[in-house]
Amino acid sequence: MLYKNIENIINAISEITGYLSAVAIFCASLLLTYEVVFRYVFNTPTIWEIEASVFLLLFSAFVGVSFVLKNDACINIDIIKSKLSVKTQMLLDTVTSIVAFLFCVAMTYKAWPMWWESYDLGWKSESLWAPPLWIPYFFLPLGFTLLSAQYIVKILQYIRKYKRYNQKLQS
Repeated sequence: MLYKNIENIINAISEITGYLSAVAIFCASLLLTYEVVFRYVFNTPTIWEIEASVFLLLFSAFVGVSFVLKNDACINIDIIKSKLSVKTQMLLDTVTSIVAFLFCVAMTYKAWPMWWESYDLGWKSESLWAPPLWIPYFFLPLGFTLLSAQYIVKILQYIRKYKRYNQKLQS
């Protein structure tokens, strides 16, 4: 039962990140609208909003992807898959999720030291605003960590679905 509680926690975190990503996209659009209005209506350009918008969109892309996986909103090209048996489709889903999980773990393993280096060395953007780069760099390891956790949940779901399918065939 412990794994079910952990699974629920991971799903809840993924759900929250999806909503936070939506808020980040909305805020980025507000910032860009603000820039356009101030640049072209008031003739006073700003130096920070484009970079802030990029940071928000990076957050949305990297941190929000676990929400996409949780809700099966990924793009699937199933021309070949649809021709396979149900059992083979389930096996294929499991195997591709394991491969994707391993990729995410590798990215997580590489991304955390990169983030720490940017924090430790005090890297800053080369723009006039010069925000610290550890902030956007943090979104990459955080996102891949959350995605790795969500892939574990997805793999366990596929395994349970496969077991139920086999039990149904045997009865």
